[in-house]
Amino acid sequence: MSRGKAPLTRDQVLDAYRTVLRARALDDRRFVLNRAGKLAFII
Repeated sequence: MSRGKAPLTRDQVLDAYRTVLRARALDDRRFVLNRAGKLAFII
């Protein structure tokens, strides 16, 4: 990778990070509800 302009801006990186955190939180919640029998989730 060459040293030059970063491919993503700071705001783009933060937005991607927040999206990943939100997805992880939803997945964790889904897992808990599924284990408790309150949510049916089948892949």
